[in-house]
Amino acid sequence: MAAWRQCGPWRAAALALPLVLLLAAPRAAAADRPPRRKLQPRSGPSPLPIEARGLAARDVGAAELAEGAREWEGGAAVARRRFGGAVLAYVTPWHRQGYGWAVRFRGKLTHVSPVWYQLRTDGEGQLALVGGHEHNATWLRELREPTEGGGCGGGGAAVGSAEGGSGDAEGRAAGSSGSAESGGDESGGSSGGGGSGDAGHTCSAGGARKPPPRVLPRVVIELGGRELLLLLERPGPAIERLAEEAERRGYDGFVLDAWQAWAAMGAFREGGFGPAAVGFARALAAALRRGGRGLVLAVPPALPAAAGRPHSDVGLLAGLGGEVEGFSVMTYDHLAAIPGPNAPLPWMEANLKLLLEGGGGSGGSGGGGGGKGSSGGGPALEPGSVLLGLNFYGYEFSRPDDGAPAAAAAAGAARWSFDAVVAERFLSALARLQPALAWDGEAGEHYAKFKEGGKRRRIYFPTPASLAARVALAREWGVGLSIWELGQGMEAFFDLL
Repeated sequence: MAAWRQCGPWRAAALALPLVLLLAAPRAAAADRPPRRKLQPRSGPSPLPIEARGLAARDVGAAELAEGAREWEGGAAVARRRFGGAVLAYVTPWHRQGYGWAVRFRGKLTHVSPVWYQLRTDGEGQLALVGGHEHNATWLRELREPTEGGGCGGGGAAVGSAEGGSGDAEGRAAGSSGSAESGGDESGGSSGGGGSGDAGHTCSAGGARKPPPRVLPRVVIELGGRELLLLLERPGPAIERLAEEAERRGYDGFVLDAWQAWAAMGAFREGGFGPAAVGFARALAAALRRGGRGLVLAVPPALPAAAGRPHSDVGLLAGLGGEVEGFSVMTYDHLAAIPGPNAPLPWMEANLKLLLEGGGGSGGSGGGGGGKGSSGGGPALEPGSVLLGLNFYGYEFSRPDDGAPAAAAAAGAARWSFDAVVAERFLSALARLQPALAWDGEAGEHYAKFKEGGKRRRIYFPTPASLAARVALAREWGVGLSIWELGQGMEAFFDLL
């Protein structure tokens, strides 16, 4: 205090000025941001399509999305399909609201894959198929109730078909089989309403009753080393158990989720156990076909996001193309050490190009796009057998807010950490902080940046606009969709399917 008195009035003013500026800076920064408003979240059916509600626009605001994400177009639109290809959706026990959504929006789905089963050894080292305790007969009855209304009708169809068939076993869904795991046009407004699309992917306004979605539970093989090799060498008992379970429960088949794990083990490298793995898939598909059921393989992308990650060999998949119902391609988790999109559109299209035009699938980095028209000359899949993976979840990246500029933060990539997030967490951040919602035009995804809890944060999460762009991509290439997974997303997403 004595030093303050000795400095004189002019000196005191000079010392006080930086403090005044420091205190004023946050107010100035806050003034640059749009003021936060009190939100009025809405949920339930709406009389308006998603375009009229403004949610499918690329310039949608954080507050606008937080208020309307839990709404969907009601009435006949609940069962009306905009997308004419196969749509397989996962549901999981850990996001149980997905079960209810599968029932409510079943008219928009052709296949549902509850994540229930694992093949593993029991405490005595014997092979066991576990997960049957998750079977829910009441839910399956509700899921299989036919729906009324217009649209494509595609429930109950095999992958790649938009028309239903007929079933034989009591309680089974009608038709043949389905697939694994994540809209608009270039304007970003919509997925291209009910009447747009190419051949095989066009919806009509008819009012016929639609058959229900087919049910193909997912099964994971939780075996490694010697146990896995024994299974593949003598697949009979495992295949028999799966076929019996499908018959007893009235399933329409299974989704086998093993390819990515096997690829990570080196199965498909020279000298690996790839031939035995392919033989197992072929034998399981044949056993299911004998009962009028089908097998879908969940597979990693043909073009990995980075060198060294598991990927699919297109030639191997093409060799199975006539024996399995289809392939659910995991075109998501395009993660790097710094914040970035989950499933960039150019990378997704590059995968479709490899799968549908040939090329072997041994790519390295995940860049580039490549349109249709030039064949790679190698084995290729039929478009109707491919289900393009869509993520209904996102990622939040964070790092300590130490005042370093963004460029320096990007250079110090190791300082970023990330967590998977579901819609509830994303929408909560949008409502609480109302940050700017930015559109990444190259990747075709939205992200939000903000500071909270002493950290800089960035969330990449699917929005109606990003979903619309991917639906349009699938329509352009004539492929279907697979969604990982329903309970992680927003009700508004269903308006685009």
